[in-house]
Amino acid sequence: MSKRDLLKLPDDLEGNLRALLHTPPPPHDIPGSRKAAPKPKPKKKQRKRYAKPAPTGTYAYESAPVVTRKKRKAARKR
Repeated sequence: MSKRDLLKLPDDLEGNLRALLHTPPPPHDIPGSRKAAPKPKPKKKQRKRYAKPAPTGTYAYESAPVVTRKKRKAARKR
């Protein structure tokens, strides 16, 4: 590599100065800034609140009598 290649700097003066000074680039909302504007983030979906259950005894099946099967007699052992 020749010395001329090592001495050549890119033509981006602002970038070179920023690299030398270690300063961050200007924010996107300043005029003349080449920084891209941030992409909008998707909003979080809000969870829906569930409806409270009805008070006990509201429905007819809750007051209906409970029907159980009759027990069978056990078979005799032989």
